[in-house]
Parts: sequence; C-alpha cells; structure tokens
Amino acid sequence: GWHHGHAGLVLDENYVLECVKWGEESEIVKVSHWRTYSNYVVMRVKNASSEEAEMVAKYAKENLCGVPYRLSVGVLSGKLLDRKNKMFGTHCGHCVWYAWKMFGYDLDSDGGRIVTPYDVMMSKEVEIVQVYGMNPKIFM
Repeated sequence: GWHHGHAGLVLDENYVLECVKWGEESEIVKVSHWRTYSNYVVMRVKNASSEEAEMVAKYAKENLCGVPYRLSVGVLSGKLLDRKNKMFGTHCGHCVWYAWKMFGYDLDSDGGRIVTPYDVMMSKEVEIVQVYGMNPKIFM
C-alpha cells in the first residue's frame, strides 16, 4: 500500500551501504546484487566533487555500517543520529541522507521528519545518471 522504493549509498565501484530490513543492521554489500532488481535509478549529488563523494563514502563506512534498522527514525527520535537514544537507528533513505548531511548536503526534498528514497530522488541536489526498467518521466 505504500510505494516507497529502496536506497543505498554507493561507496565505490564494487560496494554499497544498505539498510535492508527490520531486525538487521546496515551493511556493506556488493553492488552487483542491484542487477537483480527489476528497476533502479542511479543518482549523484550535483555539486559534490569526487573528493567530497569519497569523504562521504569513508564517513559512511566508518560510522553508518552496523546501525540498527529503524523505520521510526525522525518520528520517535530526531533525524540526526544519537547513539545514546534507545531509538537510535536508520533506514535506507535516511542513511543516504544522513551521510551527505554530515557534509552539508540536504537531500530531503520535502524537509519532513522521515527521509524516504523518493525524497532523495526528488531532491534538487541530485541528478540522474542512469535509469533502468522504468520511465523516468514518471518522477520528473
């Protein structure tokens, strides 16, 4: 009933940081598994240099891997992570937003309490690099 999608943060040509499902922690997985999805959109932050993207990836590897999946982040806690909060956690859209937010880029297109993959995709801060398996006019 809720069309939400999925998001991951590309760390390099081989790996992606993902928050997949309730009860699991965020983890680094091979980018190749995205080829099993029926559709996807590859985006990049428009004004970020390759050096900034590398810093975001490094930060994410060091700070956002192994974080509990919490769909409620932003609702039962603030959007910014606080490891002392018992509701500490992240989810796929939030994880991507959070990593870039730490470097001054706000990818939450509607500024709401929850950051969804759709919010990131609709952000004016990102541009589409590749679309597979869907009509890009649907979300443009």
